Amino acid sequence: MTADEFKTLFLPCHRRLYRMAYRLTGRQEEAEDMVQETFLRLWSRRNDLSGIENPEAFSLITLRNIWLDNIRRSRPERSDRPPEDYALADGTDIARETEGRDTSSLIMNMIRRLPDQQRLVMTMRDVSDMTFEEISDDTGLSQGNIRTLLSRARKNIREQYLRLLNHEQI
Repeated sequence: MTADEFKTLFLPCHRRLYRMAYRLTGRQEEAEDMVQETFLRLWSRRNDLSGIENPEAFSLITLRNIWLDNIRRSRPERSDRPPEDYALADGTDIARETEGRDTSSLIMNMIRRLPDQQRLVMTMRDVSDMTFEEISDDTGLSQGNIRTLLSRARKNIREQYLRLLNHEQI
C-alpha cells in the first residue's frame, strides 16, 4: 500500500478516532497519543491492509485494542516515601478513605478481568458515562447487545464483590 492509498483510506477516520479516544481517556493529550499510535500501528501493517473492507471500523478496533493494552499495562503507582511524610488534613478519616480506595481498586481489578466486550461496554457506559447510542456508534454493536453485555458485566462484578464480602475466593 502506498502512502497516498493509506492517506485516502485512513485519514478520513481521524475525527472519529479522536472522538472515541477522548471518550475512553477523558484527556486530550492521551486521546491524541492514542490516535497517533493507531495511525503508526496501521502504517506499520500497511502491506497487510489492502483487503480491508471497512477502514473506519478496522481503525476503531485498532484504537480500542491500544486502549485495552494501556489499561492492562497501567498499575497503581507506589511511593517510596515513608508514611510520616504524608500530610493529613484535619478531620480526615483515614480508615474510610483507605477503604474507599481499596474498594475502588478491587472493582477496577474485577472490571479488568471481564471478557473484552463486557469490559469495553462497562467502561464506556459506567466510567466514561457514554450514552448507548454513542457506544453503538463507536463499537458497531446494537443497543440491545450493549444492554445485554452491560447487564452481564454488572452481574459478574456484583457476584464477585458479594463473594469477596463473604470471604470466598474469587
